[in-house]
Amino acid sequence: MKRKLVEILSKMEKTQLIDCLSSKLGDLKVKEPEELREKNRKNVDYQWSEYIVYLVCKGSGLITTFEEFETTFDPLIEKGYLTDLLRADKKKVMKYYNTFYKLFHNLNLKVEKVFLLGKNQNKFPEIKEIHKNLKNVKLKADVIVKIDNGVKIDNGVKTSDFFVGFSVKSSEQDTLTNYSIYKMLPSDDVSLLKEIQLSMIKQHNLSIMKSVYKQNREKYNEIFANSTKIDNEYHITLNELILENKESILEQWYQNLFGDLPYELYTFNGTTLINRKVSPEFIEIVPIQNPAKKESVHAAKLFYAIYEKEGDTVPIYKWEIRWKGDIFVSPQILTFKWNPEKDHLKLIKAKK
Repeated sequence: MKRKLVEILSKMEKTQLIDCLSSKLGDLKVKEPEELREKNRKNVDYQWSEYIVYLVCKGSGLITTFEEFETTFDPLIEKGYLTDLLRADKKKVMKYYNTFYKLFHNLNLKVEKVFLLGKNQNKFPEIKEIHKNLKNVKLKADVIVKIDNGVKIDNGVKTSDFFVGFSVKSSEQDTLTNYSIYKMLPSDDVSLLKEIQLSMIKQHNLSIMKSVYKQNREKYNEIFANSTKIDNEYHITLNELILENKESILEQWYQNLFGDLPYELYTFNGTTLINRKVSPEFIEIVPIQNPAKKESVHAAKLFYAIYEKEGDTVPIYKWEIRWKGDIFVSPQILTFKWNPEKDHLKLIKAKK
């Protein structure tokens, strides 16, 4: 019996073995090997929240128990969505489902067809056609509903009038953007930032090899960390360039996030279902301390408050500019809605 068990375990994938041990040992934590952490992360290509929205739009009928989701599986849909859903917190999923079910049915849409797009926005010919002119628009629907409103024209259907899109967020804390700041700056400025970054790393006798970075992440981050001031050369320069180019950066950010779409777009975040209205162009970027904490956090990040109109005292969005993965790529602009109840507004200055 023991030999048979060893034989079975030896044939299992490492990630499967870790999942198996974790589920059986309960509170006894199984430490995941460093080399497997990246492989064992959540697959962001398949979000259970998108699957929930798809099911409701599709008219699957009211689901009252978590177990019923297994019966909804459509073999034509990637199984990754259902896998992600069945691993999620049951109470959170049911609350999310019931909220969207109610709000969606209040729209009284006559659904003809539903498209679950995922990361591939062009896998359906009909959707590829209506997206063909949206090369510079980043925010598109995750789920699109084709509507039967009874209006026909000679050569078919007027496409733009017959689709409604849903941008799906799993919670109110989800990021709205993930844009490269280097792509928004002039090439000479990007070259300058890279030179400064490499110089700072060499001054601290650290390697520029990614494999070394992963093993010494904290040492690298400490070089570029800020506290109550923007106080390292790289971030001082990056902040100056952002403020110098703020009109261009805001325009690019605005067009990516709020560009015209050929369909109405609703955003659902687990709590509210809002019909996206294109806002006026934003006019100001202000460097601030970490808005999530009253006490400043020593982190390798920059934060900004984004104001919509002149004279506003409360920001409408916040930016968190940080590296994702490693520091040898462009920092990313992560955008979040400003939460007046939780976010702390305190200005930050660059070190002189």
